[in-house]
Amino acid sequence: MKNLQPNEFAPYYENYIKLVPEQDIIKGLIKQKEEMLHFFKSIPVFNMNLNIQKGSGL
Repeated sequence: MKNLQPNEFAPYYENYIKLVPEQDIIKGLIKQKEEMLHFFKSIPVFNMNLNIQKGSGL
């Protein structure tokens, strides 16, 4: 996202935009989706149904 012009976003977002390493946002979003799917698939099935309630000590 280094090709953005300063008039294309609010100054508030400049620091966040600098943190995005991808030049092509679509490829970056696809890569992020694949990484998230890999992460969720790595969670054991028995943990998926874990119900952590307030005050349970977990």
